[in-house]
Amino acid sequence: MIDESGSIHDHDPRTWDRIRQFTENLVGRLTTEIGTKNIRVALVTFGNVAVTHFYLNTPTTGAAYTNAIRGLPYIGGNTNTTGAFRQIRTEIFIPGHGDRRNVQNLIIVVTDGNVTREREEFDAEVQ
Repeated sequence: MIDESGSIHDHDPRTWDRIRQFTENLVGRLTTEIGTKNIRVALVTFGNVAVTHFYLNTPTTGAAYTNAIRGLPYIGGNTNTTGAFRQIRTEIFIPGHGDRRNVQNLIIVVTDGNVTREREEFDAEVQ
């Protein structure tokens, strides 16, 4: 789950590239396990709205993940962390998109700041 809000770029224009590189490195280390029964990866970015780039059951190769991550556009906007958590709960962590009920889910959140949209709903959404 990657923050692409305006503040990511405002503090340092190179931050977005660093975030993409970090994500690429992380997924690259998992590539030998991705696609097997061991590890599944999904990607959601968020600014004003959350966008799913691939689901847990999106069939792809390590190179395809790398290309998708390198091609992530920087959008800007507010920090709608609440919407991103909701998107993961309702669109990623479901059996139809590759979730396995008997496997614990893990979310890695990359963000630089506070929720600036849907603040009132944040606590309820992350529980």
